[in-house]
Amino acid sequence: MKLKMIVNGIIIFCCACNAQQKEQDIICYQKSKGFIKNRLPDDICIGKGELIYTLFDRFDFNIDGLQDLAIEKGDEELVNGLQTELVIYQKVNDSTFAKFRELDNVYPLWFEDYRPHIKVNEPELDSIKEYYEGNPLRWIELVDNKIVLTLNGDVVTEYILTYTYSNEKEDWLLTDYIEYILHNNEKKPYPTDKIGTSISEFSYLKFLNGEY
Repeated sequence: MKLKMIVNGIIIFCCACNAQQKEQDIICYQKSKGFIKNRLPDDICIGKGELIYTLFDRFDFNIDGLQDLAIEKGDEELVNGLQTELVIYQKVNDSTFAKFRELDNVYPLWFEDYRPHIKVNEPELDSIKEYYEGNPLRWIELVDNKIVLTLNGDVVTEYILTYTYSNEKEDWLLTDYIEYILHNNEKKPYPTDKIGTSISEFSYLKFLNGEY
């Protein structure tokens, strides 16, 4: 009898845990910076403890006439060495969005201070931080069917990488790689063998060491 009561107690406890987990699974979290939440459709959700840092809502990556949407999301409390990611949603009708792609390589590692002489006291992260020599990302743009990364080179140079969505490949492929000389406002194609490759092949470390 005592054993039966213990078993029944375990079953009730497990059922309560499962019910709580299911309740958590259906909660739609939309915590965000600023007024982003006011512009989010109801079906754009993130996990508990996450935060939406940026909203992109003026592009149409598959050129179907419906404006798609993307967010930059990450942990609510960023600490040195964490990374945000770009999550892209496809608009499937007038009011519904479906998650299409998550890109975890288009944002560099986050540091509270990117200056290389400021240490975070973790050897591996300090090594990466010194390699960065500042934030390598200037900004990201999503325009029409393109994802554009503007990257910092040195003090007088930026690099503009344009990835254009291919309906055939269902992916963003590198179509332009531009070197921008700031002091004389000159833009010229940068020699590369990466044209036509997927955005998923991009890497900040490869970019910084000249492999990309």
